[in-house]
Amino acid sequence: MDPASGSPLQRIQYKPLDASRNEIRVLSFEPPSTPDDLSSRLDRILGLRLDPLRLTLEHVSLDDFKPEYTTFRTERPTQWSRSQVDDAWCEQFDFELGSTSSDVFRTIARFTWGDYTAISYMWGSPEDTKTITINGMPVTHC
Repeated sequence: MDPASGSPLQRIQYKPLDASRNEIRVLSFEPPSTPDDLSSRLDRILGLRLDPLRLTLEHVSLDDFKPEYTTFRTERPTQWSRSQVDDAWCEQFDFELGSTSSDVFRTIARFTWGDYTAISYMWGSPEDTKTITINGMPVTHC
C-alpha cells in the first residue's frame, strides 16, 4: 500500500531485452512538476519535498547511433578505443556560457534516443525507503 495515496503499490513488469538490437534499460528523470527555482532545488536536495521522484523506464538500442556520430566514428583511427572516440566527440563542441544542460545533452548525444550515463548507487539504511514513480506507477522497492 502506498502510504501517500492509499493505493496498492504495483510491480514494474520488465520486458525481456532484445539482444539482437543490443538493448539496455534506461531510467530517466522526468522534469519536476513544480517550478525549478533555487528554493525548489534546495528543497529537493534537502529532502523537504513530499512529492515522489518521477522516472521513466524504457528499452533503447545501443545500435541506434545518430548518423553524424556514425560518420564521426568512421573518420577516427581504428586503433582508438570507444572511450577515446567518445571523448573526442564531446570535445569538438563549443557551447556558450548560458547554454542549458538540456541543450548540451541533446547536442552531444550519440544516439537517436539521447544518451546515458551508467550509475549504480545506494546510501543510507535499506529500511529507510521512499516511494518513487516509474512510468506513472508508485514504487517503493525495486
